[in-house]
Amino acid sequence: MKLEAFNVGQWVTQYQYKSFSPVTVNREWSREDPQINTLLERASRALAELDAFTLIVPDVDLFIQMHTHWVKFFLSAVIETAGKGKQTFEGILALRQEMDQLTFGYGKRAKNVQAILCHLYRRPSITASQTSELLEVSHQTASSLLNKMAKDGMLDEITGYQRNRVFIFARYLTLFND
Repeated sequence: MKLEAFNVGQWVTQYQYKSFSPVTVNREWSREDPQINTLLERASRALAELDAFTLIVPDVDLFIQMHTHWVKFFLSAVIETAGKGKQTFEGILALRQEMDQLTFGYGKRAKNVQAILCHLYRRPSITASQTSELLEVSHQTASSLLNKMAKDGMLDEITGYQRNRVFIFARYLTLFND
């Protein structure tokens, strides 16, 4: 199963309520994201290098003590990384709520703003040409909407040009720098 296409489960209507029914995760997984594959390969190689040290360490007790120290270090790093990940996700959820509130002010263009924001959560930069293609609207309409979003503080224009401008979702990107 492709990791990117995994569906965690579905809501099932019961007698007078709905319940969430998760799917099993005990299956063969595949990934198409080359960055994840590269990171997994690097981690596997690093663990193999660590394992190789067991062959050259003459004092097994010392190795076990070092290994225990390494496990404590590793688990501390996992805890810290998970905490930072949780903070990032909380920030994303708060930003998304704020963006949803701002979107209501766009009236009939709110649907287009939502589509742009959805794109920006995946790829946090966009041009008028990309927006025009995404929304299937004219370049002028796309440019006008991006300008309004920048004026409202949703986006930042980073080129300073009058043409071929690039807009970024800076507030979203900032969440990953903290």
